[in-house]
Amino acid sequence: MKPIIIPESYNYIAAFLTFSCNLRCSFCINDFESKARATKRRLLSGEEWVEGLNRIVSRPDLPVTLQGGEPTLHRDFSYIVNNIKPELNIDVLTNLRDEKIFIDKINPNRIKRNAPYASVRVSYHPEIMQLDPLVKEVLKLQNNGFSIGIWGVMHPTQEAEILRAKEYCASLGIDFRIKEFLGEYGGKMHGTYRYESACDKKFRPCEWFGHCNPCDIKVKTNRFQQFGHSSVEIKFKDQEV
Repeated sequence: MKPIIIPESYNYIAAFLTFSCNLRCSFCINDFESKARATKRRLLSGEEWVEGLNRIVSRPDLPVTLQGGEPTLHRDFSYIVNNIKPELNIDVLTNLRDEKIFIDKINPNRIKRNAPYASVRVSYHPEIMQLDPLVKEVLKLQNNGFSIGIWGVMHPTQEAEILRAKEYCASLGIDFRIKEFLGEYGGKMHGTYRYESACDKKFRPCEWFGHCNPCDIKVKTNRFQQFGHSSVEIKFKDQEV
């Protein structure tokens, strides 16, 4: 199979290993319109993922980010991590449902690179998670050499707890960062987006415009932590929406 050469303009490579998740957050970005979970897809095997991902020709500062759902729920998660070619860096987005998957089966140096943020990025959702057990697991991985940090979403109902968690984690030497809440709450669309009305679900000539996933078109920091980027660029025919 031919190699996939990533253009210099690309800032992110996402591999959604599975949309299954052990949590059921009320504001999950994958439930925007309920399309991601509702669509039935065949789950690729670990061998298929490795074959496909190893076609990628990227740069040291542009890793492939394994995510989901919860990526560690894929039955071949450790196989995928351990068999991606060494020249392709790896990041992981996880809720850290089981730290033993990392400690027992993965070399911490395999998910570590020179970057201004952690390679293993753990989500904290106070709606259905307890902070102290999560902190204990993160510290365990950190002490075992993993590049790891915690990210919290500033949902309107959880802002105080997220700020408390950030302060608490900082006191323990854990990198805790805050992400903007994306989606609808209280009759309002929250988030900073590159394209106005891309998530309002109203009709446009493009059959999908207005139904874009908020995570794709939000304005955010890139891999260098520079603000003002988004994952995609939308081109409109004749500049009309």
